Amino acid sequence: MPVMDWFSARVFNLVHGNNLVYNTCWEDPRLDRVALELMPDDNVWVITTAGCKALDYALASPHHVYAVDMNPRQNLTGEYSPGCCPEYLTADGFERLKGGLVDRVSVHTNSVQGFLDQHDGTISRYVLLDHMDWLSDKFFPLLELEWQAILNRAAEGTRILWRSGGLRTDFIERVQVTQDGRFYIADLVA
Repeated sequence: MPVMDWFSARVFNLVHGNNLVYNTCWEDPRLDRVALELMPDDNVWVITTAGCKALDYALASPHHVYAVDMNPRQNLTGEYSPGCCPEYLTADGFERLKGGLVDRVSVHTNSVQGFLDQHDGTISRYVLLDHMDWLSDKFFPLLELEWQAILNRAAEGTRILWRSGGLRTDFIERVQVTQDGRFYIADLVA
């Protein structure tokens, strides 16, 4: 086993295990909303992390936000000080959520592929995090199945926001999916 693979696996197991890994998100969901161009008929799929992104996306009034994480501990929200308050906890944001937008958010303890295989509808916006970095090292066939499930549930005009924390992201060029023949993910997004 190459040293980088060994190191990567050790760090993943140490950090993730069955712990609460992300009690807040480091991404700015306001910028995500701009990049995703969320519309009222959008169904948004997001890795839960701490739930803060899902609640923030709900402020854009999409049709539904599916917050999915394999670790049920990630479906908790963190604590915030008044000076560092996310938009969904401002007086206006909180009132809008209480006024019915929070009902558009549902939390699911499942894998990406597991949720998408069980979901009947389409998803028009995806927010993917660095879990693919970890899958690419040891579970590449699962990574391809995950991308296939994403493609199978993608609505026309789907937007995908993918972040990586990995040292290498060239693995995406090798991911093969089927849509009217065989394609590489890199070819579909080019």
